[in-house]
Amino acid sequence: MRYIHYYKIWKDVTMPNKKIMFWQYTTAILSSILELILTILSAKLIAALSVFDYYQAKLFLFYSILTLSLCFVLWSINYFLYPRQLKYIYHNIHQCIYNKLLKVNNNSIRENSKERMINILSTNLIEMVSFTKLLTQKITYLITAIITLMFIFYYNYIIGLYCTIIAFISYFIFANANSKLAKQTIQIQ
Repeated sequence: MRYIHYYKIWKDVTMPNKKIMFWQYTTAILSSILELILTILSAKLIAALSVFDYYQAKLFLFYSILTLSLCFVLWSINYFLYPRQLKYIYHNIHQCIYNKLLKVNNNSIRENSKERMINILSTNLIEMVSFTKLLTQKITYLITAIITLMFIFYYNYIIGLYCTIIAFISYFIFANANSKLAKQTIQIQ
């Protein structure tokens, strides 16, 4: 839930291009689905080869190459859009920073000059801008996990239930460990 909160804050601050963002998410999600399909096709290819069914093997090889090519095209589109979104967000944040600092009264900034503050804020801008990439990866991982669990439930619901329980337990263990590590890191700094 905190990721949704972070996303809302990020979206309000950065004001990303909605069209680019839509296509970034769409290409990433479709690519992750195709990567799952590719693993199934590869398994069927190996199964066909193991029983010497060369016609099916050629067919699955063709589908695998086609799927891999489509996956490559989708990721290429995603990587093509990323710098454009980066540039758009970077410009928006820079404008916001400049406008706010230019309106600040010089008496209220006694120890630091406006130029120094702009420099400090600009160094952390890349982290904020690259949140798009992180968000796309998180959404892709989530969809991949959901689809994988759906496949497991389809073939054997008991194993699917075990996998789901193990996934939730490991999620909470890692989330707890990460929050403790973050608190320790903050205390060290």
